Amino acid sequence: MQIRSADLNFRSNLAIFLNNVNQQGMHLDLMSLENLEISEDQHRAKKEHKSCSGLSASTQGVAPKARSCRGRSRLPNRLIDLEHFGPDALDACVFTTDSQDIKYAALSYCWGTSDFPDYVTTLFNFDGKIRVLRYADMPRTIQHAFQICRQLKLRYLWVDAMCIIQDSTTDWHSEASKMAAIYRGSYLTIAADASTSVYGGCFNDRSLNQTEQMYKPVRIDHRLEDGRRSSIFFSPATYQNMAHATIGGSPLSKRGWAFQERALSPRILHYTFAQLFWECCETYEAEDGIRLLDESWGPVRTLCGFVESAAQISNNPQYSRDLLLLRWYRDIAEPYSTRRFTVWSDRSIALTGIVEALGPSINAEYIGGIWMHSLEYGLGWKRNGPLHDIDTGSLNGSSRGATPSGPSFSWISFLGSVCWPIDAKELGKSTSLITLIDYGSGSPFKASSSSDKASPYSPGDDSGWLRLRGRLKPARICISFEDEDILDEIDYGDWLQNALKGRPGDEGVVRGDVALDWCLKVDDVFCVPLHQNKAGVIMALIVERVLLLPGQYAWRRIGLATVTDVPVHWRTGSSHTILLV
Repeated sequence: MQIRSADLNFRSNLAIFLNNVNQQGMHLDLMSLENLEISEDQHRAKKEHKSCSGLSASTQGVAPKARSCRGRSRLPNRLIDLEHFGPDALDACVFTTDSQDIKYAALSYCWGTSDFPDYVTTLFNFDGKIRVLRYADMPRTIQHAFQICRQLKLRYLWVDAMCIIQDSTTDWHSEASKMAAIYRGSYLTIAADASTSVYGGCFNDRSLNQTEQMYKPVRIDHRLEDGRRSSIFFSPATYQNMAHATIGGSPLSKRGWAFQERALSPRILHYTFAQLFWECCETYEAEDGIRLLDESWGPVRTLCGFVESAAQISNNPQYSRDLLLLRWYRDIAEPYSTRRFTVWSDRSIALTGIVEALGPSINAEYIGGIWMHSLEYGLGWKRNGPLHDIDTGSLNGSSRGATPSGPSFSWISFLGSVCWPIDAKELGKSTSLITLIDYGSGSPFKASSSSDKASPYSPGDDSGWLRLRGRLKPARICISFEDEDILDEIDYGDWLQNALKGRPGDEGVVRGDVALDWCLKVDDVFCVPLHQNKAGVIMALIVERVLLLPGQYAWRRIGLATVTDVPVHWRTGSSHTILLV
């Protein structure tokens, strides 16, 4: 986060960092178990953080709300017992929890490329793992997780590869359905951020000090009222917070399933290549003791605190669902859309835990990544990258053969990263130009039933649809280059922006910018205006007509337009019932 120059009477923007000297003993080699002093120190911080202390997975001191969030039926069926053979033994075993209320840690990591390596639990070796897990046979990441838990005196650990029978469809579906609750109900999550596979380990060779990475920082030393010495560092705002850079740019942060593992965990130890970081619902802490401050000189907000803070926002008299939705699309949907999935269909499933956690606060129904409240904004996403041919297979590093599926209006169905061109100041102040009539899954040509909407937060499927009331306006997509002589030298797929204008003979002038979802050869299209801001600019879906059944037509999204020159008839005239699929 940045401090504006006007706030501090400086000429340049600054990033501000705080360091307390009493934390300097944390400069330690992560290859040594002595580094876990920081883990224990940060581990104790949960007692001082109000929003963290109520999230403890232990049976003592758990707030009723936190306890209800991790109901017994959602506990993991199995855990690893690290003290089954004694507190000093290296070997462990897998055991069945029998719905006991147990304090446990969870591991978030990258598997790597192997489907069923020797260390994973299968139907063939399940009985053996119940008896003993040989420490020497474990990959480095799991060995390090064992060490971390023992140093923190956490007896139980959950690792998906070992606590789920991987080749049992029944067991996998049973435990995968609890995945979000398992991480949310854990006492602590150990994140092996820097490793590309389970064989990479957690610990680094040497930690980097954040001040060494800053460009000419200005340091101001002072003494606190309790006698401790502390320092404030001022650095150009171009310096990116090391916690954000190393965690956000890590191999683990490219993995799709790891997003909800981080977002739902009450507290996390991040093992990065640079140093060890602590993340909880209130703050980040760094191994070198340096903390980034936000504009209010407070701790920078964390991803894992977003879900828990949503409930606090909804209980605030100044609560605004539009604000919460803005954070959903900016802080959840946008970064999530960049994640990779081995199985592309998991993209909607791996978001379900966050959706279910936020649903009561947002208090709106949901389909395909979009909330029905302020629907005009949710539909207004656009491609955030180069155009791809619609038949392109591997995108975002995902599985081969991934092809667009699901409703066209859903950003989850788009094979790539997306963004919302929403100005936070305009959110909730623009005029909506559409009305939701109905939505569901299955056939849109039959009467809706309860089975079509089994859950208000269901991930949706390939047959999701929306029925809206709005205006359909004809338009034409044209080339935005002024020099037409260069057109023959430019491949169609390289056009990042096209232009929108009215068709010949249409009343009034229509001009705007177009971002197509796919590399499609289209000219004449229709637009569905979504909302209009105070400056008169309209955000509109670009759609084309498709035949679903004999005599039954619908509309499919193919892009988004920002219309700057808007004729009167775009804002007035008769409306239509529009079926989006």
